[in-house]
Amino acid sequence: MKLKSLLVLGTVAAAGHVHGAVGYFGNFYVVTTLNGGANSFKQVLSPANSLTNAGGGFGLTSDGSNPALGSFGTIDLGSAQSLGLNGFEMNTFSDVGSGDNINSAALYYRVTKVGDTPGSFSNITMSSATSASGNNKFWQKTNAGVNLTTGLSNGNYTIDFYVQNNASFTGGGGGTFVMNDWSPTSGPTATFTVVPEPAAAVLGLLGTLLILRRRK
Repeated sequence: MKLKSLLVLGTVAAAGHVHGAVGYFGNFYVVTTLNGGANSFKQVLSPANSLTNAGGGFGLTSDGSNPALGSFGTIDLGSAQSLGLNGFEMNTFSDVGSGDNINSAALYYRVTKVGDTPGSFSNITMSSATSASGNNKFWQKTNAGVNLTTGLSNGNYTIDFYVQNNASFTGGGGGTFVMNDWSPTSGPTATFTVVPEPAAAVLGLLGTLLILRRRK
């Protein structure tokens, strides 16, 4: 379990943002699990922030204790191994005094086999923060239970991520807006390799048994 600290920020001016001050701060983590085991908080340390309607981005400096998001190595589906995505952790701020508020948080993800055309993104969403303190909100989801390796064939894969939050404001008659860090084409990525798919493993075993039977 990762140790978290809730930072207290003053109002930060959001360049080009007319609704007040909103944004992200602190580290961002993708929560994963291997083979149904304990959660691992993977730090996102790159690429650089690519913000929309936000005045601050996630920290990209290691916390010194949790692993960085990167390669998950080899997942052997024939041995019932799996790679799971259980959620995320993030901190947001909004100028409550100016009427801004962050209403939800979401991690978008997609899995693509190397060489294939990327498909659409799925998402894990929280409709309320885990905790709040003044202008700051802490969001942590650890039980989404998404199996990223279900139905995959042998090969190398990339996982693309980005973050999106729905927000609201009261100034100028009020309204809603979306803020995000990164985008579908600029966010962090991770990799893994699948070997072998269960069907191939079963066929290989049957072939071995037939050869042994013929030799008797």
